[in-house]
Amino acid sequence: MRRHRAWGTCVSRPDPFQVKRRPMARAGSDFAFARGRQDGAERPVFTDEGALDVDGLQRLVGLAESVIEGQGDSEEGGARFYGSAVLTLATAEPDAGRVAVAITTDARARKVVRDRVYRELARLLGPDTPVEFEMNVRAAAQQGAVRVDVDIEAPLPVVDQSL
Repeated sequence: MRRHRAWGTCVSRPDPFQVKRRPMARAGSDFAFARGRQDGAERPVFTDEGALDVDGLQRLVGLAESVIEGQGDSEEGGARFYGSAVLTLATAEPDAGRVAVAITTDARARKVVRDRVYRELARLLGPDTPVEFEMNVRAAAQQGAVRVDVDIEAPLPVVDQSL
């Protein structure tokens, strides 16, 4: 025990070797494990029954190579951004065609692609990134990969030049 000079009281720390440990908390059997991008697309895009696994598709789209380009244009209705993005998804040869069809037909798959395109659009436009944008998606399987072409049209904020 040590005495603290200012207060005149005894201050002690418990001996860690003599303190009884508390039992660990019980956990249920259902867990959602967070994984980083470095884990890769280990999870298949389709289940054994042939259904689309959205988490597997998100991993695949998250790891895709991407290219985005475009420019703003002023019109009567205001400034608009016109551009295109290309995502290249590396997938197994037998699944490439099914992934391409799912991206063009399944609403959940289109949402996954839309989220990735929005992130790429935000990298390109920075603080001028609009919340809403229109997109036209085409996907095709090519030698163990899926090429996703996205045409983008979005309104841009109007900058007041009179200031």
